Amino acid sequence: ETAISPAEVRPHVEFLASAELRGRSGGDAQRAAEYLRKTFQSLSLKPLFGSHYFQEIPGRRDAAGNVPVVGRIVGAWLEGSDPARKGEFIIVSAHYDHLGARGDRIYHGADDNASGVAAMMAGGDRVGGRQHAPLRDAGDDVANVGGGQQRPPPGAVPGVVGEVHGVH
Repeated sequence: ETAISPAEVRPHVEFLASAELRGRSGGDAQRAAEYLRKTFQSLSLKPLFGSHYFQEIPGRRDAAGNVPVVGRIVGAWLEGSDPARKGEFIIVSAHYDHLGARGDRIYHGADDNASGVAAMMAGGDRVGGRQHAPLRDAGDDVANVGGGQQRPPPGAVPGVVGEVHGVH
């Protein structure tokens, strides 16, 4: 099996770090999450959260008892072939959001973490059936989890943000 090539990763990094996504913060982060969902679907990966690719990240309950949504994660999985390992997952995770824009400056985030998401997507392409699937042959379920809110926003539950929330 050959290593993942730059040509497999580059299109994902270029889109995620593009001026169009303005650094992947706020609504632009949601566009990045939608890109992940569409890519997971195109690879025939199953939604990780029942029938949904998205899971909301809850914040702290306010005085009125309301729990705000502070972000969301996107996840997909490929079922392994070994029935004895049913429910055991190899988790591949990367956060898709970044700092966004501050004034006229866009923090594109190619290294943090468009490159990590691109590697996750290229790996998903490998195990999603379009190319050789070595992990599936080993019998393991594989979950790809893209987290939003990698840095805790105001009102977040400490320690339970981004992709960490998705694996609880």
